[in-house]
Amino acid sequence: MNMILTGALWRARYVRLARVSLMGVCAWWMATSALADIRPPLTLASAIDRTLQHHPGLAVQQWRSSELQALRQAAARSPGYELRLEQSDMGLSETPSQLSLTLSSVLELGHQREGRVGVQARFSELADLEQQITLLDLSARVTYRYIDLLEAERLYRLAQDAVVLARGRVDAADARRVRGAGSGAETLRAQASQAQTELEAARMFSRLERARYQLTSLWGGDPQEASQPSGDLFELPGSVSFDVLTSQLTDSPATQKLLAEERVRQAETERQRRDARTEVQWDLGVTRVAGSGDYGMTLGVSVPLMGQRRYRPEIRAAEARHAQSQWQSKARHQQMLVQLHDAWQSHRSERARALGLKDRVLPLLVDAERETRRAYDQGGVSFSEWLVVRNELMNARTEAISAAAEALRQQAWLEQLTATSVHTASYSEVSQ
Repeated sequence: MNMILTGALWRARYVRLARVSLMGVCAWWMATSALADIRPPLTLASAIDRTLQHHPGLAVQQWRSSELQALRQAAARSPGYELRLEQSDMGLSETPSQLSLTLSSVLELGHQREGRVGVQARFSELADLEQQITLLDLSARVTYRYIDLLEAERLYRLAQDAVVLARGRVDAADARRVRGAGSGAETLRAQASQAQTELEAARMFSRLERARYQLTSLWGGDPQEASQPSGDLFELPGSVSFDVLTSQLTDSPATQKLLAEERVRQAETERQRRDARTEVQWDLGVTRVAGSGDYGMTLGVSVPLMGQRRYRPEIRAAEARHAQSQWQSKARHQQMLVQLHDAWQSHRSERARALGLKDRVLPLLVDAERETRRAYDQGGVSFSEWLVVRNELMNARTEAISAAAEALRQQAWLEQLTATSVHTASYSEVSQ
């Protein structure tokens, strides 16, 4: 008897705790809803635009472009000149001292400057592609978090519906107890079930708040800016054929970046070959002999010996790096094809599962729950049977929401790989 009373007291405290927690969530929700009604709906396109305008990572790319432009200007410079003034003897011996003024520089006979400029030009091409990939990755990151927000909002609404249903079950159990058709244990179980759904609603609200913050943090905004996302998880686009996606992958910035990296290594190899060619140093000067006042002209030329042979190790190293880049590009492209196929298959399966649950399974479970509720009111089934049917319905709704969100994530991954737009009508941005 004491154990039964202790269990009843524990359940009563559990119910009160859940209700207090839910009351706090509802108070916060009502306070923020008044502000949310004033704000316009947040679409995926507007979220991406805000991120691209304010994300600090894009400033890095701008400074990277300035750096490469300066390096390209430096590579285009011709060899500089040196002016040398030399005084010999300084009057310390009987030999007349000499004062010499010499101008010297280098003649690049192997088109070394063209080689340097070519390398920097390839680096600039690579940087442009990296900037495109950065924009694409950042847009995809916004898309993933936007989908997380839509999923969290839908799950929170589902949790609120579950609370309403749980309260209805408590009222039904009380009514049966009053009529003498049910026991007090059924009412206690209904109250415990209500407390659990209220705690789950609080957990879903916390998840929704995290999703809002994570999305708006990309542009440094207020989480309340994401209080009204515009979108429907179950407006799922169909997938194109894998051959079309493969062709889009070939033209994507990610694939072009692999080719650009190969061109950089090829340009570096060519520069090493140019550097191995003859580079002539020359100097031209005037010498004045003290005492006699005579002047003389001097001309000197310096040519390195065995220059090409000395540069052979550097050339072989550059050729090896070029070969490595080619094989790495092939391996990376094969990996991207595998990722593309996995995303394509996952999108198709998750889309079919989400639509199947929504159009086929959920209507049947809704009817089954309604019939079971009617039978419970009439004393035809027990509370446990009704609770099982209700849990099946809620689990199917949760699974459908998760499948739809996963299908959209795979769609976003496909678009990120193939460089197609990630803020098109694929995400059903309808005004609310």
